[in-house]
Amino acid sequence: MTSPILVTGGTGTLGRHVVRRLRDAGSDVRVLSRHSHKSGDGIQYMTGDLTTGEGIRWDGRLGEPRLERGDSKIGVAKAPQGP
Repeated sequence: MTSPILVTGGTGTLGRHVVRRLRDAGSDVRVLSRHSHKSGDGIQYMTGDLTTGEGIRWDGRLGEPRLERGDSKIGVAKAPQGP
């Protein structure tokens, strides 16, 4: 079994296509999003914010979401737009 692939920005315009292609290829896909989403259809959604670090724990000791340092990551997230 392969390690999961984490996709940041997986709910965006480009990211949705990347996630779908990975899933269709049989990959274990996890999507990191600032907003909560219901997991399903072979995709696990994790809530966290790359800009603040909120909700992201690399060691997993304090609970989910657990991100392993060795897992593959694909970054298609863009910086949030200002006011």
